[in-house]
Amino acid sequence: MASMASPSADAPSEYELLRAQNIARNAAKLVGLGLEDATMKKKASPKKKAPKKKASAPVEGERRSKRNRGEAPQYTKEKIDNFGEELDRMAGGCSAKRAFGLANGLANPTQSEQAEEMSEEHKAMMLEVRNDLLAKRASHVAKVETDDEVAWKAEAVGRWGDMVELATPESWQVYVRSRLCTPPPPCPDGVSLLQERYTEDAWHLLVACNLMSRVSSGPVKERCINGFFSRWPTPTAALNANPNEVLPVLESLGLFEGRYRSICDVSHNFLSLPEFECERKGDFKFHGIGEFGVTSFEIWARGLGLTLHPEDRNLASYCDALRRVAKKGGDAGGDAGGGVGGGGSVWQTPAADLSKRAAGAGGVTVKPEPMEESDEEEEEEEEALQAALE
Repeated sequence: MASMASPSADAPSEYELLRAQNIARNAAKLVGLGLEDATMKKKASPKKKAPKKKASAPVEGERRSKRNRGEAPQYTKEKIDNFGEELDRMAGGCSAKRAFGLANGLANPTQSEQAEEMSEEHKAMMLEVRNDLLAKRASHVAKVETDDEVAWKAEAVGRWGDMVELATPESWQVYVRSRLCTPPPPCPDGVSLLQERYTEDAWHLLVACNLMSRVSSGPVKERCINGFFSRWPTPTAALNANPNEVLPVLESLGLFEGRYRSICDVSHNFLSLPEFECERKGDFKFHGIGEFGVTSFEIWARGLGLTLHPEDRNLASYCDALRRVAKKGGDAGGDAGGGVGGGGSVWQTPAADLSKRAAGAGGVTVKPEPMEESDEEEEEEEEALQAALE
């Protein structure tokens, strides 16, 4: 049987033959329509290639940017190699930030002495503020010694003005106690926040939180908040205030319309609710008081700092400091995080079990003790140094 001849490798395939026939037929059709000249042959235009730039070898010891071309480098190999040893020698065990300043001539001995003096002054000022705060808290404890509702109503009027008549509570004692703050003592672990200064009642605390939010300058916050409370120290006074008079006091904070609306909303609810609470949503959600304000309320008005893990960095640091102190058995421990019904701490929740109250209108009697001076924190030293350099 004769074997079949295998097709040649150079012979076109059936597909290629059919394709060539179609191309020829289409070309003839174009010529017949006068769209193409049969004698013309298209020539593919060659693609131009961009010339390659030859990369020049960098010259050692010279800068290549247009701005600094030709100038000598600021840091030589020798300086970079010896930089770590120079830091260790000049720093003498101080912080890395301060060592960098010393190694680069950013701080001289005179500036260092000034920074140390500023740090000592700041330390003394913080101790004085905290001692005043303890005394202030003690002075705001309810002085009513009986269960007389008339006496508790008079206490409310004396604290917050005659617009407490907006409320019709079943118990004026609950009305008053639910508005008083019961924070832990000032945290002695190096963390101090502005909210600590406004813990005589929930109205001062929430208004202060509203005014300090979204403001970076500490002096501006203190000046505006203190200026507001010195002019309008009660929610009754705040509701009766002329907005045109409030504007110059708070104008530096910005967002005046929103802040003033929040002050009015907090003040109205503070005066009218039978028992005061502040929450993230629902009937006790107030305009302008968000996560930061509610968490501050839970820490400084309800004493829940030990149990909270706030999203705000500063509040989280404060709660972490409270837990560290509590773990060491410090003053901020105990039942400060026990919330409602915590009976072991002198800082009782205002709406705690009324049956456990003592004769002194709630059983809360605080004798302010001067705080001992704590060791200087490294961060305070660095911040004082930076301030001196500026």
